[in-house]
Amino acid sequence: KLYEMASFDPLTKLYNRRFLENSLVNEVKRARRFERPLSVMMIDIDHFKKFNDLYGHQVGDEVLKHVADQIKENIRKDIDIAARYGGEELVVIMPETNSIGATILAERIRSIIEKNNLARDLFEITVSIGIATFPAHEASGSKLIELADRALYQSKETGRNRVTVI
Repeated sequence: KLYEMASFDPLTKLYNRRFLENSLVNEVKRARRFERPLSVMMIDIDHFKKFNDLYGHQVGDEVLKHVADQIKENIRKDIDIAARYGGEELVVIMPETNSIGATILAERIRSIIEKNNLARDLFEITVSIGIATFPAHEASGSKLIELADRALYQSKETGRNRVTVI
């Protein structure tokens, strides 16, 4: 129980930021040692503030849980690591995955979230996604997060509901 409290976000049931950061350090070390790719995907729910403002924080929480569930259902179990980074930002660490593989997974997640809305009559849920890959982009976990975040903002600036690889 203590491990769960220390490792998981209570709302989304994804790993928490501390677990993510520790895992990313270890995965970058492993990728470097074995000269294998490692990709990081940062996901942000488009217009999330709107859900909270128009429908209340409980609906916002349901949207966040729904997106987290879709991510969990579509990543590789016991390989990829999905975590809540902060607010409505979620991160997926994808060991042994180059930018092409990461883009395929990101596009699948983006498309599924768009199609499987909670209440299509009331609102549409979409996500913007940014991707960075080791060793092509950077050698540190924090830099990969920074680059994935930059790619995420490019997705938002160019229309939202899209995937961008830095």
